[in-house]
Amino acid sequence: MALIYRLARLFKADAHAVLDRIEEPQALLKQSIRDMQSDLTQTEQRIAQRVHELETLSRQVRQLDEALTEHTTQLDLCFASGKEALARSVIRKKLAGEQLRAQIHSNAAQLNEQLETQRAALAHKRTTLDSLQQKATLFDVGARTPSGDTAQTATITDDQVEIAMLRERDLRSAS
Repeated sequence: MALIYRLARLFKADAHAVLDRIEEPQALLKQSIRDMQSDLTQTEQRIAQRVHELETLSRQVRQLDEALTEHTTQLDLCFASGKEALARSVIRKKLAGEQLRAQIHSNAAQLNEQLETQRAALAHKRTTLDSLQQKATLFDVGARTPSGDTAQTATITDDQVEIAMLRERDLRSAS
């Protein structure tokens, strides 16, 4: 039984090695970048949709506030003229408006939470995409330079230059 298990592991390892040679890491990396860019676009669209929904809710709240102010004015008029039946009708409208306003505020709070979550996810995805793009750039440099193709230089930031300069200065001052 141990012999069969060991042979199965050997065949699995060989199969994985063949698959590893068949796969092109550069193509896989480029596909990952395309997938991440597509995902970023979708996330940005969802964020834009949430922002639009929040703006719509804000407009609805303003309209409700105007209606509630009008209801208050109507109530004053009803009570001043002694029309209690009409006042009850206006009060019913005012209460319905206040309930709707509370519900809209609740929906807006949920949308704000979703929006913050999606913005955090977007920031994380952008960081991941930047990392993948840097790896692709480095992979292109590493793949082209040894074979004699067009040599590219990696992007070096000013901070990296400063740190290297400090290290070199420390090395020379220590000697």
